[in-house]
Amino acid sequence: MKYFIYIFTIITLIFFFVSTAQAISLVEGVGCIDSGNCGFQDLLAVVKNLFLMLRQIGFWAAIGFGIYGGIRLTLSQGNPNNIKQARGIIIAAFVGLVIVYGVSLILNTVLLIIAGQSINFSNIWSGNFPLH
Repeated sequence: MKYFIYIFTIITLIFFFVSTAQAISLVEGVGCIDSGNCGFQDLLAVVKNLFLMLRQIGFWAAIGFGIYGGIRLTLSQGNPNNIKQARGIIIAAFVGLVIVYGVSLILNTVLLIIAGQSINFSNIWSGNFPLH
């Protein structure tokens, strides 16, 4: 239970200050905020921004777990069990990073097709394609 409270506190501190700025970025590029006359393209813009935000969170979480695994590996003092656990953390962080970017590429491709935009590597990778 103590471990759970510790992890929860760390995660809360990490994401507490970023939440407002991230929430504002969800409506970036949405032209109907003032008028209230939103269309399908505006919905796609919010979905695109949501996936970009989740990709950023996933990236930094994977980097954080990779660093944590590296520290655990450094502090393992040759104990085979600790080395195995640290390697598992590093591998899981890398696999998580691959999954996050793989899903991002797939979703960006689908959004490009739905929005009728040109499909090229730059648009697919960045996710910063115009929807209007």
